[in-house]
Amino acid sequence: MKQHNTYNFFLFLIFLSLTGCSKVNVQTDYQLQQDKPVGLLVMSVTHNTRAVTLQYKNMDNHMDGAIMTSTIHDKMDFTQPKGRLMVSELPVGKYHIYQWQTDVDGFHYTSPLLSIPFTIEQGKAIYIGSLNINTKIIYPFMKVEYEHMIKDKSERDIALLKKKYPKLDLENFKVDISNVMPAIIFQRK
Repeated sequence: MKQHNTYNFFLFLIFLSLTGCSKVNVQTDYQLQQDKPVGLLVMSVTHNTRAVTLQYKNMDNHMDGAIMTSTIHDKMDFTQPKGRLMVSELPVGKYHIYQWQTDVDGFHYTSPLLSIPFTIEQGKAIYIGSLNINTKIIYPFMKVEYEHMIKDKSERDIALLKKKYPKLDLENFKVDISNVMPAIIFQRK
C-alpha cells in the first residue's frame, strides 16, 4: 500500500509540472485593474465525474492553457451535479475552449474537438454560462458516451460570484452566454 501511495504522489508531482499554464480561481479579494491588459472569465462547470480539465486557446497569439475544475485550492460549489464557479484571469484576446478531459469509471477520456468562443476585454469580466458535462461508459465495449451543453445559470452564478468575491466590482461585468459549436480549425497567422 505504501508503494502505491508513493507512486500516486510522484504522478501527482509530474501532473503539476505539466500544468504550468493551468488556471485556478483568482483570490477571493481579487479586483479588476483597468490599467492591466487582462480580464476575467467567469463560468461554472458541472459534471458527473471526479474532475474536468478544460483546454483553451488564445486565437490572437495561439497560446494554449487549461482550466481545472478540481484543485487543492478550490472546493466544489455545487453538489447535484457537482461542479464549481470558475473565475480565471486571462490576457486580453479572443479565445475558444476547444476540448475537455476527464476520467470516466477509471478511464481517461478526451472529448472530440469543439468550440466555445469568448472574448476577454481589458479590465472587464465576462460570464459565458454554465457548462454541464455528463458522461457514461458503455460496457463491454468501453465506449464513452457524453453530452455537453451550456446553460444560462447567471442568476445562480452571479449571486455566488458576489458572495465569494465581495471586492469584485461588477460595474464592468458582461453576461454573454456562449454556445458549444463544432470545432474550428486553428490556423497560424
